[in-house]
Amino acid sequence: MTVEKIAYVLDFDGTVTEADLSAEFARLFGGDRYRSVQDAYRRREFGMK
Repeated sequence: MTVEKIAYVLDFDGTVTEADLSAEFARLFGGDRYRSVQDAYRRREFGMK
């Protein structure tokens, strides 16, 4: 029997992985509401602070 090592890399700001997991989760679970909030943010209707 052999033992394999598996590593899971969870990157929530896009510095290590190609995809930003926070954004992917928001798109997946937020649906249309996420898109409308993202659009408002890009129009600078609100900030992150």
